[in-house]
Amino acid sequence: MMTRTCSHEDAVVAAALAGHELDAPLEAHVAGCANCREVHALVSVLHDDRADTLAQAQVPSAGLVWWKATLRARHEDAARATRPITVVAAVTAAAVAGLLVSVAGLLAWWMQDALAAQPIVQALAAAMSTSDPSGAVSGVRLAVWLVAGALLVATPLLLYVALRDE
Repeated sequence: MMTRTCSHEDAVVAAALAGHELDAPLEAHVAGCANCREVHALVSVLHDDRADTLAQAQVPSAGLVWWKATLRARHEDAARATRPITVVAAVTAAAVAGLLVSVAGLLAWWMQDALAAQPIVQALAAAMSTSDPSGAVSGVRLAVWLVAGALLVATPLLLYVALRDE
């Protein structure tokens, strides 16, 4: 909190803010009081700066302000209206993914016979089932698990990027 050191400070500030010249007794006081002289100089500079700023200010027309406010309100309303649609789309995508995984699990026994006849699947299964006598994981087996893990991580991220609001 600022403490006043001179009883004439209020009059000096009021005169400087009004832009008036100081009257003779106040002018004589300001000439003799260092505190009032500093206050008068500071308030005069601030008053002049305020006047310059107001003179340079470019206030837009009322029509432009109204038009921008209307556009902003429409944009916010559209964003608010599309939020439930985005949520429903995300839930639907998750449900479809879950359904596909369930169907794949149900059809796995049927697909085993068809896939077992494929030579590439037989080679991959043989590479996955063999491991070193020391119990270390083979390079092919590790690569398959890393690719599967990467796909499990990348799929939700790609769905998020595809379905997010711009």
